[in-house]
Amino acid sequence: MQSSTLLFVTISCTGTGSGGFTGSGSGGNGLGTGDASTGGTTGAGLGGSDAGSVGPVGHFGVHPGGLHTLADLDRMKTQVAAAAHPWIDDWKVLLRDSQAQNTYTAAPVADMGANRQRADADAHAAYLNTIRWYVSGDTSFADAAVRICNAWSSTVNTVPSGTGLVGLPIMSFALAGELLRNYSGWTPTDFARFKNMMSTYLYPSAHSFLTNHLGSCISYLTTSWDAPNMAAVLTITTTTASSSTTMPSSTKR
Repeated sequence: MQSSTLLFVTISCTGTGSGGFTGSGSGGNGLGTGDASTGGTTGAGLGGSDAGSVGPVGHFGVHPGGLHTLADLDRMKTQVAAAAHPWIDDWKVLLRDSQAQNTYTAAPVADMGANRQRADADAHAAYLNTIRWYVSGDTSFADAAVRICNAWSSTVNTVPSGTGLVGLPIMSFALAGELLRNYSGWTPTDFARFKNMMSTYLYPSAHSFLTNHLGSCISYLTTSWDAPNMAAVLTITTTTASSSTTMPSSTKR
C-alpha cells in the first residue's frame, strides 16, 4: 500500500518520549494508539470496535469486513469534510496519487501471475478510487473502480502462475471488492463474475502458497510473503459472503 493511503487512514500523529515505542488498544479490533520517540514511527492504528460474533451457521454477525469498518469510513468522510488535520492533509496527498484518478485504465491479462506488478497497480487503483468515492461522494471514482474490477474479472481465466507474491494483487482486489460491492453502479452480473474470479482462480493461489510454500519448508520464505496471502484468504471470504459486512444494511446485496 502506498504512503498516501497509509497517511490518510492514520487517526492521529504524535511524537513524544525519549525512546522506544508505546501503544494501547481496546476491543477485538479496537482503536490503537502509539507514541514514538524522536526519529521513530509516529501514528495510530486503524480498526473498528466490533468483535466477531457468529450468527446462523455459515453467516457472521458483526466483524470488521476487509480493511475498514463502516465507522472507519464515516470517520474519514466526516473529518475530510470538516477539513480537520491531519485527515485533510493526507486526503490532499491521496488526491495527487496517480493510482487514485478516475481516468485510470487497467491492463488485465488472463494469467495474473504473468504481470503481477501491473495487476498489483490496477488492484490498488481500484481500492484508492473506491475510497475517493466513499469519502467524496463522487460516483465517477466508483465507476473507475468498477471498470478496473470488470476488466480483470472478464479476462482472468486461470489460477495465477509464479510465486506467492501474486498474493499482493489478490489481496488488494479483495479489499476493493468488499467496499465497492455496495455501489449500485456495479451490476449484480458483474459483481458475480468478480466473485467467481476471486473464488475460482485467485483463492486457490493464495491457499496453495500458504499450505505448500512452493514445496519448501514453512520457514524458507519470509513472513512478508505469507502476510498478503493470509490477508487475501481472509478478505476473499468477506468479499464473497452473501452480504456485505462493512456497509449499512440498506446498501447490502
